[in-house]
Amino acid sequence: MRHLVLLLLFLDLQHVINSAPDDTFWIYPGIDTAAADATHKAIKQSKKADDVARSVAKALNITDAAARPLIEAILNDPERKVANEALFREALRQAPNSGEVLGAYLSFLGDSPAALPVARRLRADQIARLSEMIPEERRIIFIADALNFDPNNRALLDVLVKPRSPAIRAALIDRRWGNDAVAKQLGALLDLGRVKEALALADAVPAAIDVTSDGGYTARPGLAIAAVLAGQPDRAKQLLAKYKSPNNGADYVTPFVNALIAPPRDAYEILAAHAGASGGVWGLAVADLAHRSGYEAFAQRVRARKPDDDRIAANALRYLPESLAARLRTTYVPPAVEQSATTPIAALLRAPRIVPFAEHPMPPNLAPADVTKIDCHDAEEVAKSMKLPPGLWPLRLERHRDEVAGVAVAQTLDPVGELGLGGYWIVHSSDGGRKWDAPLYTGLRENMPYVVVPASRLPLITGGGIQIEVELRELDLSSITFPPLGLRTKREAKNLYIEFGWDALRRDSDNDGLTDLVEERIVTDPRNADTDGDGIVDGKDGLPQVALIAAPSADAEVLGTLFGGIRLGMGALIIGLPSTQEQRLECVRRASAIETPTLFLIADRQSFAPMNLTRRVAVFTPAEHELYEKKFGPSYFGEIEYFLVRRDGKKAVVYVNEHWAGNEYELKKTKKGWTVRTIGGWVT
Repeated sequence: MRHLVLLLLFLDLQHVINSAPDDTFWIYPGIDTAAADATHKAIKQSKKADDVARSVAKALNITDAAARPLIEAILNDPERKVANEALFREALRQAPNSGEVLGAYLSFLGDSPAALPVARRLRADQIARLSEMIPEERRIIFIADALNFDPNNRALLDVLVKPRSPAIRAALIDRRWGNDAVAKQLGALLDLGRVKEALALADAVPAAIDVTSDGGYTARPGLAIAAVLAGQPDRAKQLLAKYKSPNNGADYVTPFVNALIAPPRDAYEILAAHAGASGGVWGLAVADLAHRSGYEAFAQRVRARKPDDDRIAANALRYLPESLAARLRTTYVPPAVEQSATTPIAALLRAPRIVPFAEHPMPPNLAPADVTKIDCHDAEEVAKSMKLPPGLWPLRLERHRDEVAGVAVAQTLDPVGELGLGGYWIVHSSDGGRKWDAPLYTGLRENMPYVVVPASRLPLITGGGIQIEVELRELDLSSITFPPLGLRTKREAKNLYIEFGWDALRRDSDNDGLTDLVEERIVTDPRNADTDGDGIVDGKDGLPQVALIAAPSADAEVLGTLFGGIRLGMGALIIGLPSTQEQRLECVRRASAIETPTLFLIADRQSFAPMNLTRRVAVFTPAEHELYEKKFGPSYFGEIEYFLVRRDGKKAVVYVNEHWAGNEYELKKTKKGWTVRTIGGWVT
């Protein structure tokens, strides 16, 4: 029976090879690069299964019988987990000692508990050569575990310190390994803010000071900063005398160190240029300069920044032999345990979700309804016959005499970045589209778990509400990457519809102008018209979670200027009607511009208390944001990582990180008002 199953699997090899794209990107991530590269090269030379098997067998020094299941496992759809598991096991049965086959199988196993026993079948030299396509956080476990059998194995130790883990490099590099290794250790000590140890190591191995390490940088500038922090300004000047900016670029180090030695009257420009420093000697130095220059609030914010979670060191610590683990514990700082949020906002987030709909199977034998059904092909014609709200691009739109109803998707209350188009809204008109009711939020996001089908025989409009044909296509959160190229679903089903009553969609329990579903999503209390108690009802309050106080400040003026008009949380969206014939033919799904989007931020709420904004901003702590994502799914809020306002209140720099994109803004106050410009940024 086993041979029959394998025979059926292997018969598919020629088909799998024929289906493989010609470009180099087709090999799905996670398969060991040696086996994948050999497979790809073989297919470029010939697409005959026998030729490919022989070529891969020769390249990997395995038999044809091992190569065939290995090739098919590499080329197969990764979702065919059971079939691929059988193929890898057969390849290993045929080549039980092949490092390349074992490496590919390890990649396939991912985080499975079965991976470590497989890794223990590898020799130390094979583990040291494991493909870098296995993520560092997993690979480091195999390396740390192997050191239990040979704690002094230099090849394994070299690979252990290769990832940029400051804790591992600072603790486990031996200065006898040479200047290149010591340069990495110097960099790690500086990254950890270990001033005295870094200076002592530089004294012991001065030849390592100018050795370029990761990114082409040397330890010299960091050591100059460390020298100032240690009260050795003359040593700092000596180190700077031989400093050369990498690639002959601008010298940002010398002015900063000189300012540390002798702070200027107003250190704003220097601090603004280095405002993003966090941790290590740079963070210590920025906080020190800010403190000595009268920017105490900024200094406190810099000191409060959490260091990056060194998960590579955390994983290694669990598996290293005690002799090495004891050394690592001297440099590894575990992340602070987040306290559970106990705020009123957190209490609202822990409340059960409102469920305003019922799910049903599609009725059998649907008869055509007495309605005009409109899909995206007809949208332009419909736009001519009725007055669509500006920016509306309905996914579904249906007219029954003078009643019109539709479904649209928008990121107005759903900052999902590039993961999708947002949440679903209902639009409605009782007079043939001359006037429209306020859009109604459904509380449902695209792919969480439903997707609205673009055309259906099921009428939208019912006597007491609306019914929408959907497919269940729930996003697998573990598949999220940026860019989101490989998103997967974890549940799928068709022939379903969801039914909403108008009362449930329109319910406003506290009569504050916001439906209960909107209040749930922006996290205000649907049973309290004034959640923050400042006398402004939630529906008219720009900061409904932050009580307004009469205490104007320069910080509040800067943040109010920036966030009064900025728009975050938007991915690669297309808004409005189709603009090309290709888009008309393809029924491109588009997001709608529904109302002014709510701005979701992670920040200190008290910084916003003096502001009276005209647009809605919802402000959360990091712990509250974590609860928000547990309740509603991935939500990319803007996080204010730093902001600095010049002493006279007329200039500022603010950096906002959305975790799939980030921007740094410079604000200047002139006689005509504030100007805002982007001075830096990134996007996945």
